[in-house]
Amino acid sequence: PEEKAARAQAIQEAFRQAALVPLGVARDALQAMALGRQVIAGGNPNAASDGAAGVLAARMAARAAVYNVKINLGSIKDERFTAELKAEADRLETEADALEAEALKLLKL
Repeated sequence: PEEKAARAQAIQEAFRQAALVPLGVARDALQAMALGRQVIAGGNPNAASDGAAGVLAARMAARAAVYNVKINLGSIKDERFTAELKAEADRLETEADALEAEALKLLKL
């Protein structure tokens, strides 16, 4: 019984890490999106499309990472942990949507 409990605990910890790592990726992707927005807003106008490409690439990274978080949460039994991570993943997804829209509005084509 002790070995089974230790194994179950180790599996749950692995699932937690499997959700936390992509959550960090989503956070980093939002920072990259913000940098791309800065390129569009204040950089060389000829590089604005490069900034937009960066925003879009980072947006897809954020979206994929959030999906990965949410998929992994289904395997975690700690309801408080899953609720907290889901709330943060939802917030990051909403922020990414807003940042994408804001950045692309700045793009003058």
